[in-house]
This record gives sequence, structure tokens and C-alpha cells, in this order.
Amino acid sequence: MKTLPLEGVKVVDLSRVLAGPHCSMALGDLGAHIIKVERSGSGDDTRGWGPPFASDGESAYFLSTNRNKLSLAADFRSASDVALLHELIAGADIVIENFLPGVLARYSFDADLLLAQNTRLIWCTISGFGPSSMRPGYDFVVQAESGWMAITGEPDGAPMKTGVALVDLMAGKDAAIDTGDGAGMNLMDIRKGDWAPAALAATAPDLATKLPPVRPGSTVAGGISAYFVARHGFSPKCQVVIGTGDNPSSLVGMGASKPGKVVISLGTSDTLFAAIEGIRTDSAGLGHAFGNPMGGSMSLVCVRNGSLAREAIRRECGHADWPAFSAAVDATPPAVSAVLPMEEPEITPRRPAGRIALGAAATQATLPRAAVEGQALSLRYHSRWVGTPTTQLLLTGGASENPSVAKIFADVFGAPVLRLAVSDSAALGAALRAAEGACGAKMADLEPVFCAPAPGVVQPNPALRAAYDKLEAELGQSLSRKV
Repeated sequence: MKTLPLEGVKVVDLSRVLAGPHCSMALGDLGAHIIKVERSGSGDDTRGWGPPFASDGESAYFLSTNRNKLSLAADFRSASDVALLHELIAGADIVIENFLPGVLARYSFDADLLLAQNTRLIWCTISGFGPSSMRPGYDFVVQAESGWMAITGEPDGAPMKTGVALVDLMAGKDAAIDTGDGAGMNLMDIRKGDWAPAALAATAPDLATKLPPVRPGSTVAGGISAYFVARHGFSPKCQVVIGTGDNPSSLVGMGASKPGKVVISLGTSDTLFAAIEGIRTDSAGLGHAFGNPMGGSMSLVCVRNGSLAREAIRRECGHADWPAFSAAVDATPPAVSAVLPMEEPEITPRRPAGRIALGAAATQATLPRAAVEGQALSLRYHSRWVGTPTTQLLLTGGASENPSVAKIFADVFGAPVLRLAVSDSAALGAALRAAEGACGAKMADLEPVFCAPAPGVVQPNPALRAAYDKLEAELGQSLSRKV
């Protein structure tokens, strides 16, 4: 019979709620014998957390992190219970606890003394702010102070905690942070690819000592955990490449990790991704710069008024469906007028709801084309800081399937348009990064196989370049005026 790697290891788990129980559960999954010590009478705090509850009344939250354990109720104020726990610890290999400093010592559980009595004992203290800090380490506090809440939720809304206590679940599993996530945390100097001391100091005391290092996205963190080998059958030789964010990983998965290719996702919000040659940032503060997991940096330009604005224009012009909208676009001469529709307050550019009209005045008949051209011109204008000429435009999202829309973007950007056939681009990008970083494959060989666009190319009309340049210049002048 196959044995698990930690069979015979005895663990006394004095922790409660999530971080400690999650840690001991992983040890139990690997075969360790776990004795979970709970408060006499009420048990672990999470026994009452719900809904949902199982059919027998047990909290699903509690059950999710406490499998493979034996529970023992104990009262630290009872001499007999304390004596029993001392006996258990004397025969244990590991103790896990997450109490504030000094609390256990008051009940005669002094770690130094117990370690001296049991020389093989490993004592694991899980804390939010270091073992000497008196601050309780609540997950939502760490999320707030690390900046995690600031990148979660609605773009114009207040910071929001994640639905799952991710900080607790990741406790004790530190790996280096790549330059994509480091930039996304707003704590990294993107030019140096390392933490920015001023940003760290403004966020929390001694934060530099608590964060893992920043490393390039191709860094191999090391071999896979024994847990995944034993539990899920991974090869023990498997190597793990450090993680990155969904946007940098999507850039790789869409086959645009090298400068020149620009990806535009036409959805509820319109988003432009592009790899950058070297390190650049947007002096206007509208575009975002992240570390590119394949080296250098990448841009992200997000426009709030995407498909919802196009939908509003369609209804305003009385078109019953998108084929009618497309027919109106095709019937209108290009590069004559443009309108930037902002049905909601816009973030790129920062403007209240309204419209910016360019060129000749648009009529109800010409408004469909003018609106799409205005959106394309705005993305072109607000991505100029990237600095790399666009050699190929890759479109994705719902509106990318519209031939009339694709043709406008080809003409405005002066580059051939291809539609992306890639689904789950972030997951694909992660797999491609692992193949290159850990297995030695070459991205130049992987992209043509896994990131091939759909058949068909929409070519631009170079004769329209001067007219679109003029409209873009007018847009720049309009945005330079104070609202």
C-alpha cells in the first residue's frame, strides 16, 4: 500500500479560524496525524460561520479547512486540560498556533521551554505582522494595507475585499512576485523592476521586510510542493514558474508578448494591451504600465464606455439590430466626422458623461460610423505613449466579430486586423510561460501553434491616414481644453 510522505508525523494544532487550520489541513492531506485543539464549549470560531451549513448543521466554512483531523476540546484555565496538552506536545513533532505574543505563555505554554523539553519539536507561529507584533492579523486588514483591496472591485468604486480570505490561504507559501504583479500593487519602481522604497514606506511600517522579492516573470520558483505530487500525481521533477497577473498572462496567451502587436478587446469596456520596447510610462497618468512577463514592460489602456456606448448609439439612431447599425456604418464615408460617446463618466480620458465631436457635424444617419471612429481614435491617441509602431492589430471581444467595426479599427490604426481565436487567454499564457520558463521551449515556436488568429485579415486603407491624423490632432486639442 502506498504511504503518504508525512505518515507518522504528529501535529498539535492550537490555531483557529483559517490560516493555521488551512496549514494543518495540508499536513493532514500529506498523511500527518493532526490533533486540533478547540475552545471548550463553543469550539473553533468558524463552526458557527454560515450559511452554508451541511445537512447535519456543520458549517461548510469549518469543514472546508478541517478535514483529516481529530478534534479535542480543552480549556486553558483547567489544570487537567493543560496537563493533557503538555503530554500531547511532549510527544508531538509540530505545534501550530496563531495567538498574540504572550497569550500561550500565560497558560504555561511557553514555546522556548517546550522546545527545550522536546528537541525534535517544530513550533510554527502564524502571525499577521510578525511574531513580536501585538496587532491582530485579520485578513481584511492585510488586504487593505497591502493595496490588494485597491485593485479589487469597480473601477470608480471604493476599495473592496476579495470574496475569499486569500492572504490567509497563501500564508507560508511565499514565492517571488513578478514585475507584472509588483507594478499592479502600485509598490514597484517599474524602471528598476524592484520595490519602490517611498511607496513601501507610505503604505505600512517595515513593509520591505515582509514582502518577497520582485523577480522577472520567467523566474523558476523551485520544485513543486510534495503535496501536489502525493495528492494529484504531479511529477516530483515538475518545476514551478512564479505567477503573474491576469492581464500580463493574457498578453502572452494572445500571442502579443513582443512589441508591434496590439490587442484590443471590444467589450463592456474597451481595453488595449501592447508590449513595450524597454520601460515606458504614460505621462498623462491614464495608461497603466506593468512588467511584461516575457521581459520589458506592457501597457494597458482601459476605456469605460465600450459596447454600452455603442448600444446607446444604436438605439438612439433607431436601428433595430446590429446588421442595421453596420449597414449605416458602411453607407457613411470614412474619416469625415468622429464622435467620442461617453454615456457614463469616462476614465480615459477623464471626462464627465457627454460627447466630443470632431470634424464635420454628425447627423443621425452618420452617427454610427462617427461613434465607432471616435472610439478607435481615442484608443489610438491614448496609446501613443507606448511608442512602438503598430504592425498588427488583434481584435477580440463581442464587437470584434462585426466586419464594419473591424474595418474601422484597421483604417484608424493603419494596420492589418486579425481576430483572435484564443479562449481563456490568461490560462493559456500561464501554460506558455511555464513551457518556456521551466521546460526550455521557445515562445517563437509556441505562439504560431497555440495563439494562431482566426482565418482572414482586414487590410487598412492607407489613403485615409492623413484624414485620421487630422481628426486625432483635433481630439488632442479638444482634450487639452479644461472642462
